[in-house]
Amino acid sequence: MSASFKADSISSIRRSLLTIPVLEDEDRPFVFELDDEDKAYLDSFDNIPKKINYILQVGFFKITSYFHRITFQGNRQDTWYIIKTYFPSEKFPKKTVSKRHHYDNRNAILKKYGASLYSSSHQKDKVLRYARELIKQHAVPKYVFDSLLEYFHQHKVVRPSYTTLQELVSEALNNEKNRLSNKIYALMDKPFRELLGNFLEKDELFYQLTTLKKDQKDFTTAEINASIKKHQFLSSIYQKSIEIIKELDISEQNITHYADLAVYHTIYGLRTMKRKNLSRLYLMCYAYNRYLKISDHLINSFIHKVNFYAGEAEEYQAEANI
Repeated sequence: MSASFKADSISSIRRSLLTIPVLEDEDRPFVFELDDEDKAYLDSFDNIPKKINYILQVGFFKITSYFHRITFQGNRQDTWYIIKTYFPSEKFPKKTVSKRHHYDNRNAILKKYGASLYSSSHQKDKVLRYARELIKQHAVPKYVFDSLLEYFHQHKVVRPSYTTLQELVSEALNNEKNRLSNKIYALMDKPFRELLGNFLEKDELFYQLTTLKKDQKDFTTAEINASIKKHQFLSSIYQKSIEIIKELDISEQNITHYADLAVYHTIYGLRTMKRKNLSRLYLMCYAYNRYLKISDHLINSFIHKVNFYAGEAEEYQAEANI
């Protein structure tokens, strides 16, 4: 995944979370429809701008589960629709509502939906624990981000700001990186560290490692022999890697993810990583993945050859009996 793609993706997510939906004419009757609870609340006070503010807030909350920064001027068409539908004798409000009225309306909406606002002091630790468990399964930031959005939705918590969500994801990812880095340090002996170090320091070895991603094309003898050489090349790394990977408590998805990162980073990027044990993790996962894939190729090659020679033998036997 390219850096520009990730940046574009993040930018798109940010826009979708922060931008107030633009409604079409046919959307407004549904979005700003009032039920009995809404009407009862509106009947409890006389302030028309406050009533309009409530209808705007509850309408957008209904479709986004979020409190956007809504103003009469910023949502002019929506405001006019509400006036014409519910207050046809009123004029367009000259001023926005007071903060007190705005938050009174917000609290009424929270009560209506049985929801609450995110509180860092009360909920952050619980959310981070959940995020850390997610990351053990799939350490892709967008997956964790989307899963947290679903978590807040399921628990009827109004999601925090985009910046806060980013910080939660980053903190959880860093916690996992620290956990893995510390565990690898304890599990990996010096000879294996030096072996992996050789792949980072010697260009020709790293090049050999990256060429392993090319899959076997067919069942010709040349292709099979090439797979055997790759298998032998990876054997010692795989045997040590699998012992450590089993102790790291990471999913198959994450093994694949970390293997992809070994290819995604340039050799310079891996060499200069501050957490050396993470670059070692990426190399181990890459070796693990490729070894298993090449093993599958060799098994399929063996089956193909056996079937081929069995077929040849049957043809020979048939000809001999003629």
